Amino acid sequence: MGGGLKREAYGQRFSLAEPIKESNCVERVTEDVLKIGSYTIQKTQQGWQLIKNGENVGTYPKAIIKEGRVLLTMSKGMLLEVTPQGHREVLSIHKARLIAGVCGDGSITMSSKHYELKFINTDHELLEMYLEALRKVYGVNQPYIAIDHRKHNQ
Repeated sequence: MGGGLKREAYGQRFSLAEPIKESNCVERVTEDVLKIGSYTIQKTQQGWQLIKNGENVGTYPKAIIKEGRVLLTMSKGMLLEVTPQGHREVLSIHKARLIAGVCGDGSITMSSKHYELKFINTDHELLEMYLEALRKVYGVNQPYIAIDHRKHNQ
């Protein structure tokens, strides 16, 4: 009763996240040039230039070579994943941590002047991980931190 279409759509959507098992699909042509499928990625003075079928897709500051794919850094915690099948935007681990923190233990509110992001947790390691993600994704080095002493003195 339509379940086959749902399974097929699920498979198409989530199979993209799995790295390709072929170890030779990222070919290093020279020290500064990579080939992956119909893509060429070359190091320039401005960063790593992504070219598909001879057309410039964009230039990115950093390239991370993984098995079966190349990740190009974008702004605000986003990555461009390039595989032989295509390219797509994916979250960096730090951006994913921020989103998970807000969904699990936080909130986002907006006033007329600014956005306020709250993360409420008493676990020091989680707070440090969240602060590190804020620094890496948005460059926030000194966020306002409010401590509820009623919870920390117990």
